[in-house]
Amino acid sequence: MISGALDPLFADKWHDIRCVDLACNQGFFSMELARKGCREVLGIEARQETVNEANLMRDCLGLMNATYVQGDVMAMDGSEYEAFDIVLMLGLIYHLENPVGALRIAKAMTKGVLLVESQVGPEIEGKIDWGTCEMQQPVHGAFTIIDETEQFANPLGSVTGIALCPSPQAIVWILKALGFARVEILPLPDNAYEQFVAGKRVMIAAYTA
Repeated sequence: MISGALDPLFADKWHDIRCVDLACNQGFFSMELARKGCREVLGIEARQETVNEANLMRDCLGLMNATYVQGDVMAMDGSEYEAFDIVLMLGLIYHLENPVGALRIAKAMTKGVLLVESQVGPEIEGKIDWGTCEMQQPVHGAFTIIDETEQFANPLGSVTGIALCPSPQAIVWILKALGFARVEILPLPDNAYEQFVAGKRVMIAAYTA
């Protein structure tokens, strides 16, 4: 799905492209972009042990165009780095207590395309009374509260214990509200993972132009 979204945009110019992988874990996806010849790949991961593992694999594969550093995405504001052509935010926002803030940071770091992959919660549609029954606001999606307080040892889990898992339309609406010019839920390949097929996960591309 990632290659299907990115190759049509960058296939003939990977040598000019800069990419950042937010909450990169051990760097699998960003290393694939480094393999494609991406000029600069930066992975940012909250857990130092995982960063060490990513750099070890980078060294074993000889991908010197990739760098992995320790950092908390939620402690950033997006101005720490020059904006990137590609921003990966895969498997992150549904582990956060402030996913909207995380997407705002990602938007500040994106000058080309942002790819967001997420577990998703149930959709809610309709209207809600807003102060009075005579004033209503449309619902643009929903967040499901998840307790991850017993999963701190899980390197893939939350670092705070409280997680808000968005619905698909919540992600789409927020990305549009943050100023992306075009947002789309990516189509599934024939061999898609069962959670994608069941609608329990989505991958969304948001374009600045």
